[in-house]
Amino acid sequence: MTGLAPGPLVAFICPALGYSEAIAETIAGVVQRGEVHSVFSAAANLLFPPEFILSLNAQDGPAVPNGIRLGAARGAFPFSALRPGMPVLLGAWRLYIEDLHWSVDLSSCPRWRTQLRRPPRLDPMVLERNRERLRRMLLAPELLRVRQKEGHPLLEAMSAALNGERWLPEEPQALAELLAGRGPGLTPSGDDLLTGWLAAGWWLRGAEATFLETCAQLVAVAGPRTHLLSRTWLSWAARGCFALPLLELLESLAEEHEERLFARAQAVLALGASSGYDLLCGLVLGLASPSLQPWPGLGAVV
Repeated sequence: MTGLAPGPLVAFICPALGYSEAIAETIAGVVQRGEVHSVFSAAANLLFPPEFILSLNAQDGPAVPNGIRLGAARGAFPFSALRPGMPVLLGAWRLYIEDLHWSVDLSSCPRWRTQLRRPPRLDPMVLERNRERLRRMLLAPELLRVRQKEGHPLLEAMSAALNGERWLPEEPQALAELLAGRGPGLTPSGDDLLTGWLAAGWWLRGAEATFLETCAQLVAVAGPRTHLLSRTWLSWAARGCFALPLLELLESLAEEHEERLFARAQAVLALGASSGYDLLCGLVLGLASPSLQPWPGLGAVV
């Protein structure tokens, strides 16, 4: 394919292990030019106009909606060699970074799913029990101590909300105004809370027209208040696309299987330094939000 053939000095071989089904059309489509946006020991973000972020992750990295997982260890090639600003080509089933003489064939890679498998009917009693299990887990003293040592910026407010001492705003605009961009890091705590809240809405409501409008309103308000990477995750969440560990946890909410629920919750907790905890808090609080309930007249799940 013109423009994507690697040079004669291919120094490294690093295959792709898989990619998200949500980006299949982009990978198979016309060749796009972009650049390396940011690089970390186990991940790199590639930016394509106008604001499409492709996430490259190490072999033990999370299966995210906009991601490709590489057969590379943390700190190894290509993460050790990538630099912000390097030009990138993507399309026609290939990723090519000319400065590294590195090309990745994506034509036969497996894909992971990004969208929920909702049951035709949700049992509110099972959901209530599972939500309460997660709520108690998040308030466990050992977890709270870890967050306190990290100086978590929203821990006091989150704990109060989980204890029913304080309530989040019901209107999506007010919720986004309160939380978007709050906290340090790649994904501020407030943005992770919003993503968890959206996940709860997708689990409870699915692609209902009124909920889709809620998603659009929330992202419209939150987007300008945060940075590009975090805005990307919120945009995927608004479309009902989530990291695979969060998907699997959501689906376990419909089951009366406590051991599986906690195992999947632990997988979510492992996402990022504190992102997993914040996602779970947003999920648990969203499941109790009256504005998201699919059962008219029942009020919040508490």
